[in-house]
Amino acid sequence: AREKFKTLVSQRDVPELEELLSKQEYEADGKTVSILELNVNDLATSNWIGENKPKYEEESGNEESEDEEDDEAVPGMDLKPKTIKIEKNPEAEKLKLDKIARQKAVHKETVKKTNKSKVFQLKQRLDRQKNKKMSLKAKFKQERAIKNAKGKTKKKLLKKKK
Repeated sequence: AREKFKTLVSQRDVPELEELLSKQEYEADGKTVSILELNVNDLATSNWIGENKPKYEEESGNEESEDEEDDEAVPGMDLKPKTIKIEKNPEAEKLKLDKIARQKAVHKETVKKTNKSKVFQLKQRLDRQKNKKMSLKAKFKQERAIKNAKGKTKKKLLKKKK
């Protein structure tokens, strides 16, 4: 009975519903930011996980002539280093900027939520009280030192106070 229960299709989660339930949306400064959990299938299809395979550009004419010359050369001992062409992709830069904007919006939203939380406010209040006590203690210590001091020491302490 347990084996049949494990193989039942009706007991499996529906991926579309899971995706909708895993979305979280925040609204900050008139912008809506939605956070979606990524699953392994999405990561694999978009090549975010898996083997790192470099992409080579093929230039048949130039490489053939260079290969003929390189037959005699020892690898790594070339007199002329090969130039590597780096292609800038404006779409990738745009996506990177969008990602940064999303991260900033999410960070801003979490800071707002944290600042509104009761625990954070309690901690802030306790810190304020502690700082107030410390400053009063230092002030009274200074006044006591001035009161008990005599001669030149008293003059120095009075100058510091002003």
